[in-house]
Amino acid sequence: MMAEAISASRISDLLCLLGRLGTLHDELLSLAREKIDAMKKSDVGRMRTLGMQEEQVVGRINEREGLRRRLMDTIGEQLNLSPKEARSVSISQLAKHTPEPQKEALLAARDSLREKITQVGEANRTAGVIAHTVVNHLNWVFAAVKPRSETQGYSGQGAVVASSRTAIVDTVG
Repeated sequence: MMAEAISASRISDLLCLLGRLGTLHDELLSLAREKIDAMKKSDVGRMRTLGMQEEQVVGRINEREGLRRRLMDTIGEQLNLSPKEARSVSISQLAKHTPEPQKEALLAARDSLREKITQVGEANRTAGVIAHTVVNHLNWVFAAVKPRSETQGYSGQGAVVASSRTAIVDTVG
């Protein structure tokens, strides 16, 4: 069972970490919105750059997640929990064992981070719909301009070479 007190410094560390995660998710949201704008303008170079920036932010979020797990291990020790149990403790559960001034800050940080993660998810879904629509449109365009005959390949000059129904007759032999 959980003990009743958690070190105030550990809660402060967790609040700081949640704030940093919120900032990183704000960055991710901004990048997702910029990428949507780049998609609308068909700016492939900008989309590529934004994709790389997103990967960097996601990497930093993953680093912070590692810090969160270690911090929760430490908090879990104070609550007499195993590391596995401590890592799965929700902020709501943790708030039950936190003194009032920090409890409110912890719940507010949770709500703020939840909202930011929801916004990032919505922006990513929008970007996914746009990408899917563009791919479907390009498939339709390519199907419309595709030559009617089956092709075997390309000539030395790069022109499409259609299959021939003419049989080559062996006259030598």
